[in-house]
Amino acid sequence: AQCTYFAEECKIGIMPGTPRCTYGPVITCENVQNSTISGGSRMAQQQELFDQVKAWSEADFDDETRAEATHLLARATAGDPDATATLEDAFACRLEFGTAGLRGEVGAGPRRMNRVVVTQTAAGFAAYLHDRAARGETSTPPSIVIGYDGRTHSAQFARDAAELMAGAGLRVTLMPEAGPTPLPPFGVSHL
Repeated sequence: AQCTYFAEECKIGIMPGTPRCTYGPVITCENVQNSTISGGSRMAQQQELFDQVKAWSEADFDDETRAEATHLLARATAGDPDATATLEDAFACRLEFGTAGLRGEVGAGPRRMNRVVVTQTAAGFAAYLHDRAARGETSTPPSIVIGYDGRTHSAQFARDAAELMAGAGLRVTLMPEAGPTPLPPFGVSHL
């Protein structure tokens, strides 16, 4: 299935049965640790990484992270081992949504906090909420409360998630300013 909002712009698809969207092949930290990602020579693996970074850059709608990925790719293809190591880490697996939401280093790639990861995750979570409602597991239509704090890009990430969720048909409450972590849970139980 495809995400119903930003699907064309981000070229993302929903993973059946999971509350998240992914870009390209599913790569998890567990896959990397268990070495289940396609094998081959180091050169072939490096080319696969470079192809993945190029595809990510082409789909990234944020100028800052697109430029970062493009710059690192140029350095890595020129033989810079530090740039290659940075890309390997940023593309090794996917940043996962946990009890505290998405947390990670800000930067380009699926293992970093960026607008692509935020919108993909929001699209997947919106689909998950719609699926639960369609199965009759909720007594009310899907809704969400989104808050943010003072960390780098937090307000932008919150706006992106809110716009995507609203575009997917959810009732969205976006906190008007940065606030403490307990505020969204309080909002969920009172809105």
